[in-house]
Amino acid sequence: MSGIIAALFSISPSLTAEQVLSVLKASAVDLGAPGWDQLFGWGRVDFGAAAWLAAVAGGSNPDLGRLHYEPTAAGLNMSLEYHRGMNYALMGKTNLYQVGWAEVAATPQTNGALMEFWVDPDADHSFFQIVGELDF
Repeated sequence: MSGIIAALFSISPSLTAEQVLSVLKASAVDLGAPGWDQLFGWGRVDFGAAAWLAAVAGGSNPDLGRLHYEPTAAGLNMSLEYHRGMNYALMGKTNLYQVGWAEVAATPQTNGALMEFWVDPDADHSFFQIVGELDF
């Protein structure tokens, strides 16, 4: 475990010890009851996920991955790779000249691999982006 912690500090030297612990907890693969439990603790370390979160927590711009979209009769479905430890929001604009993005009322859903947003076909926005921020 000390090698993993040292590697996370080398990825983002500005992190505090508390932030590194938060990265490890947020990125762990939960094996037992949800959250911490006596048998598995926080779960199994996922170094790839922890390294990604450490880079983001250290100030790197989070690359949320490639956005996929699919127009359907029921609306627009947008999805991208899900990263544990991130909160996601769908942002929209009515036109490209509008300054700033506004949060779109859309409920995110995940299956553990993808984060998905469904947008009503009558939505007030024409341009969309998915943003993420650390959940700790």
